[in-house]
Amino acid sequence: MSEVNYVIDKLGVKFEGIFNIDEFYSVLKEFLIQSGYTVTEREFAEKTKENLTVKWKSAKVVDEYTQFIIKSSIKCSIQNIEIKNKKLSNGTMDFTLKAQIEKDYQDLWAGPLKRFIRGVYDKFIAGDRFEKLESELKDEAYSVVEKARQYLNMKTFKGH
Repeated sequence: MSEVNYVIDKLGVKFEGIFNIDEFYSVLKEFLIQSGYTVTEREFAEKTKENLTVKWKSAKVVDEYTQFIIKSSIKCSIQNIEIKNKKLSNGTMDFTLKAQIEKDYQDLWAGPLKRFIRGVYDKFIAGDRFEKLESELKDEAYSVVEKARQYLNMKTFKGH
């Protein structure tokens, strides 16, 4: 069974005003893909025309043992408007993400003895390597939020 290390619990951007939700969605998804992630849409819920929730799970294979996971959520409460023949949204948007490192994501080290050996390897042999990977994942997660912030021209916030 794989082991998950949580690197960032909650990071994101809140926005209130006029924006293009379809464009925001596309910009972030394309940015993740260009950064080497495979993006899977886990949820697309349009409770009403005014309330929308989108959740992604983005995975990036680092090596045969390790992968980065960024879980993203876009929650909107909007009204659809039209300005200069362009369909836009007016309302609030909350974009958040969580970042984690998944070790042994292929379950190659399953079983009690292999799990023990994996624990020794992780702690004593590859400890410095995982610290560097955590730092790299943090940088990547912050760059996703920065891309969202740049698109919305807003300031970032750290979660609760």
